[in-house]
Amino acid sequence: MSEISNITDGKYDRENIKSTPIQEFYKDQTIFITGGTGFIGKVLIEKLLRCCSGISRIYVLIRKKKDQELQQRLRNLLEDNVFNKLRIIVPDFQKKIIGIAGDVRLENLGLSEPDIASIKKDVTIIFHSAATVRFDESLKAAVATNLQSTVSMLALCKGMKNLKAFIYVSTAYAHCFNNPIIEEKIYNYATNYRELLVLVNSLTDEVVETITPALTKPWWNTYTCSKASAENFLADQSDSLPVAIFRPSTVTASAYEPMPGWVDNYNVSTGVIAGIASGVMRTIRCDGKKRIDLVPVDFTVNALIACAWDVDMQVTRRGKNILIYNFTSVSDVPVTTGMVCDLGLKYTIKYPFSVSMWYPSIRYTKYKLMNNICKVFFHFIPALFIDLLARSFGKKPG
Repeated sequence: MSEISNITDGKYDRENIKSTPIQEFYKDQTIFITGGTGFIGKVLIEKLLRCCSGISRIYVLIRKKKDQELQQRLRNLLEDNVFNKLRIIVPDFQKKIIGIAGDVRLENLGLSEPDIASIKKDVTIIFHSAATVRFDESLKAAVATNLQSTVSMLALCKGMKNLKAFIYVSTAYAHCFNNPIIEEKIYNYATNYRELLVLVNSLTDEVVETITPALTKPWWNTYTCSKASAENFLADQSDSLPVAIFRPSTVTASAYEPMPGWVDNYNVSTGVIAGIASGVMRTIRCDGKKRIDLVPVDFTVNALIACAWDVDMQVTRRGKNILIYNFTSVSDVPVTTGMVCDLGLKYTIKYPFSVSMWYPSIRYTKYKLMNNICKVFFHFIPALFIDLLARSFGKKPG
């Protein structure tokens, strides 16, 4: 037992542990990651540096913000609690992470000429996970981030002499309409990536906004449309390059690594559970019997890391025969929306928040009228009462 506890605590001789084939594959490799400051990207960096100690370095594309320069954003990333376990095992892990200024929405990813030269010379593995996942994103923004960035990345790959794997992170929902089973293959549509790029880049924002419903049909939103188009582009243009498409479903909090339940956002189920726990969300419109496909972020990252190794092994799967990996859970672990709400309520009562607006409770219904009635009584009236109470004390209503 002492040996097991030493391993989990990071107190072991990493050099003398026999490596797996995947760890051997990553030895001396230089990796380029987009989306490295995002949810999946953080866990990917942490896992790579903790379990593949032979990695040479990791380039992380970081977009500068108005109030934060590159180095400040890099420091913020390295100080994130996702790396707490890694700090114990590899105290100097920061030395292997190199921030590169860029923006996936810009031409050539917004990279400088010296950085482009360094990437072409050094990088052997690419994980392109940067994306806009907003369903209501404008078509221009979605195409620039999800499709045009992939075009720029593939152009960069064609100048790399030592590329072993380029993994594009797509989504399992890019092809979910009228397809009861999503196969690991490329799907073709009436609107192709060429038309989308030409129209979006040549027309004004107003015109694109007007024709968006026609361009994105049969997709339900610009996110899935742009992701599917990027897949079509890669299958058509990647030629003999070692490219693969990875399609996860809804990525949620970690199961085990780097710590159980780690998450840094309020998307999907996390937001619902947080809303229930805080007493803010007391009714939601959903069909409690419908299945929801959730995959833990640590399982997702493990699969991503393995995909790069597999791409390098399967040298015949190139171009039109591109490797595609679907990563979903619903067939193995059938979770329903009702289960998410019920379990969220159960465990928030067992492990309550330190601060809550109201005692946790949740009602879910698939009927719009019933949900609207519940919202009036459980959301609007309580909020109105709290606002009036705040005003009576001379405070600004929240």
